[in-house]
Order: sequence, then C-alpha cells, then structure tokens
Amino acid sequence: MTEKYEEYQQLLNLDYSDAVQQLLTKYGAVPADYFVEKSYQHYMNNEIKTPAKNGKANSRTNDGLEIHHIMENQYEDMGNPVAIQKQNIPFEFQEAQTLCYVDKWEHTILHALIAIETKGKHGLPGLNTYLLPTIEDWYIDGNAPESGSPRTQWRVNCYDKAKLDKTESEALLNSIKHKLDDELKDVRF
Repeated sequence: MTEKYEEYQQLLNLDYSDAVQQLLTKYGAVPADYFVEKSYQHYMNNEIKTPAKNGKANSRTNDGLEIHHIMENQYEDMGNPVAIQKQNIPFEFQEAQTLCYVDKWEHTILHALIAIETKGKHGLPGLNTYLLPTIEDWYIDGNAPESGSPRTQWRVNCYDKAKLDKTESEALLNSIKHKLDDELKDVRF
C-alpha cells in the first residue's frame, strides 16, 4: 500500500478533533471567513436571496483541496444557504478559524469520524448524499471527472489530489464502512 493510503488509514484512526488538527497542520489555516459577514447577516434577515462567499480568498481547488466546516459535528451542510437558515447557524461558525482544508478522502473520513462521535446525529447526510457517492463514482467505478473547461477543472484537481488506485480505494472505503458499522450498530446510514 502507498504512503498516501497509510496516511488516510492513520487519519481514520484518530478522533475527530485530532484529525482536524492534523489537517490544519498539513495544509495551514484557511485565510478568510467562508461567507462575507455583512452578506451573511443580510441573508439571515431575509434581505437577500443568498449570502456571498469569500470563495476567491479561500479557494485552493487548484491544489485539489476543498473546505470543511469544523463545526459540522454540531450542524449539517454548513455551506448550504437553505440549511444555514433552517438551522439558524451563527456567523461565528463560518469564520476562518472554524474551517480547514481537506482532500476528498480526508473530507469523507472527517464526516465518518463526526458520525461516529455524534452517534449518527451529524455527519451522515453529507457522507451518504455527497461524499461516499463521489468516492465510489470516481475511484471504485472509474468515472474520473473530465477536464473540459475552467469551470470543471476544479473537480479534476480534487480527483487527482486524492487519487488512489482501485484496490486501495476499495480497501479504504471498506475500512471506513466497517468502522461506521462497528461504531454505529444501531444507526441506519
């Protein structure tokens, strides 16, 4: 198995807060808040349709990295405006110090760790509707995203950053699922 695979396995064996710390050390801090604060407040007051993101300030998709909201162990889908309003998520949980960079496998592992630590209360929706299907599609089924335009290149970058071969992908996915099965025997996911 490759060194990258071993790093993912090691991450999976940490608790959530240690895993987040490891990723903050690995990639550095996110430099700006996820959303523009004034825009966020206007959105929460129903004055605008959607809050403005600090996307360019934070984007590392050229490096194949996404942003993970650390407080997703308390809230769901924190980058989604509809979910934000529904849960009344305070702006303080969108601030730079509550974010970290991750690749696709790391993002998946963090959500699995959240699900385990919260006994299924958080983490599973993102894991089941977005992360696991993407991992399976890309690395198990072999449907790598295609480069075609600057608008889709970020997906290719994210795919490449976290790429494992099919054997390692299947093994890591099985490790994640077995850990979830073992820890969440009574929770459906």
